[in-house]
Amino acid sequence: MPQGDAGRAIASEVEAAVAAAHPELEIWDVAVVPREGKLRVLIDREGGVDLAACEAVSRTLLPFREDYALEVSSPGLERPLVRPAHFARMVGSTVKVRLKEAVNGRTNVTGRLLAAGPEAISVEVEGEALDIPLSAVGKSHVVWNPVKAQ
Repeated sequence: MPQGDAGRAIASEVEAAVAAAHPELEIWDVAVVPREGKLRVLIDREGGVDLAACEAVSRTLLPFREDYALEVSSPGLERPLVRPAHFARMVGSTVKVRLKEAVNGRTNVTGRLLAAGPEAISVEVEGEALDIPLSAVGKSHVVWNPVKAQ
């Protein structure tokens, strides 16, 4: 989520605190929502996130509760893809990408994520690879397919 300098500073503090206290966890995303007075923290780890992990992170972030309502959770099955590492981890999955600017005449793309690098991703659309610069990506998330998950 786009944030100002204050939001980025708080996000950095949150990431540092969680990394120091819980090195087994990955911070998926941190969002400061000032108009709602919320601090949202998405965490993940190999094998998934349970309530105990969320509670542990909530205790670690207790100092932030003075200024924010704290929400700690898993990114879920249709997890947002925010960072280049998120895309890399989800190669092979179906993704939906909303673009800030058209790429090959498309502003919305849904397809299998073929490749992901630090600057671009490649999505299979109608049997062809579409290369998308990460700078053109607005919002994106994994599309959960219950049939494939079984």
